[in-house]
Amino acid sequence: MDEDKPAVYRQRNPAVDSDEIDLVEFFLCLWQQKLLIIAFVSVTTVTAAAFAFLSPPEYEAKAGVLPPRLSDIAPYNVGGVARSTSVSSMCRISMLRSKQTCSLVH
Repeated sequence: MDEDKPAVYRQRNPAVDSDEIDLVEFFLCLWQQKLLIIAFVSVTTVTAAAFAFLSPPEYEAKAGVLPPRLSDIAPYNVGGVARSTSVSSMCRISMLRSKQTCSLVH
């Protein structure tokens, strides 16, 4: 049993005699079984990927975007706003379009 351990661990190690876990020995054991671990992880990954891509979707949603109708966007045009608003709003729009207002802004 001690023949497969490194020379450092062949002598009596107090940590091995207690209830503690020897991490070096644990990782050496994992390293010896690396091919088995790699094979298990690979088979599990391939199986999960096959299930994810080959199983039919249970819930599916589709969405489409339609362009707006002209009647929907007409109020956003400046001319459409002026036609559909009151006299005070038309006055404000004409003030915004005036050259004096533009010169004050710049």
